[in-house]
Amino acid sequence: MKTEKTDRIIISPLFELIHEKNDLSVRLSLEMRINNESPFAYGDIVDYDVLKESMWNAGDHFIFTCSCGIAECTGRTQGVNVMHYADVIEWNDLDYQKVWRFEKAELVKEMDKISEEIKIYSGLIKNKGLELKTSII
Repeated sequence: MKTEKTDRIIISPLFELIHEKNDLSVRLSLEMRINNESPFAYGDIVDYDVLKESMWNAGDHFIFTCSCGIAECTGRTQGVNVMHYADVIEWNDLDYQKVWRFEKAELVKEMDKISEEIKIYSGLIKNKGLELKTSII
C-alpha cells in the first residue's frame, strides 16, 4: 500500500450547564474537527460508543447520528465504512461521499485524551452534586 497523506482529527468534549425547571445538570457532547472542518451536518452528533467501537472493528458504523440517537433523522442511512490498515484507519462516509485517512496512533491518542477528560470532568460534576446528561456515552 502506497503512503498517502493522512487527515488531522481533533476531538474535544464539550460540557454545557443546563437549567430545566428547578433542576441543574451538565450535558456532554463531542466536538470533532477534521482538517479544521466539521465532518457532519448541523444537528448531527458524534456517537462516542460507536466511535470507540470503530477504533478496533472495521465495517459500517453510524459514528455520526442525530441527537435523538436515530441516524435516519438527519438523513444518514448508510453510515461510515471503517477500514483498518497497518498504521492507518480510513473512514468512508457513505452518506456524504467523503473519505478521511487517519494515522492510527494519532486517532488512538485523541480517543485516550477525550476518555481521560470525560473521566476527570465526570468526577468533578458528580462531586458538585450535578447530574451528567449525555447522548454520546
